[in-house]
Amino acid sequence: MNDLTWLVLIAIGFFVLLGIRRRREQVRQNLRTLGLAILAGLIAFGIAQSQGARNDAASLWGLIAGAAVIAMQPKRSRYIPAAERRKARARFELNGEKYNSKKHHYHHDVPFALGGSNTSDNLRVIKKRENLKRGAKPPWWDLLGKL
Repeated sequence: MNDLTWLVLIAIGFFVLLGIRRRREQVRQNLRTLGLAILAGLIAFGIAQSQGARNDAASLWGLIAGAAVIAMQPKRSRYIPAAERRKARARFELNGEKYNSKKHHYHHDVPFALGGSNTSDNLRVIKKRENLKRGAKPPWWDLLGKL
């Protein structure tokens, strides 16, 4: 196998290991980034070879291009859009309780740190004390993967 094949296999392995403990949104983002990095690496490799570079130098250019694409990907924002907060608050107020920002927090069912999204289906309103007590613990069904 040539150097580029090894580069692609290492990149795929890295992203698979990175995405194992993440939720769907994070895995999707990792796969998109991986695809862009491989594409940029292949283009840089092809251009370098067409300019007369040896295989090892062309592979190095491909690696640099792939790493640059990965470094330029935007980070996930922790900001919860107002529309999503309103949806979660409306669902909470259906129970007859009134939302109070001093007593309640928005809680992620799948923690943001573990790849959860900021959409209303992953948000709910709970008591402030309960939310602060939980931290970034995964839900019960996520614990089954550790058995």
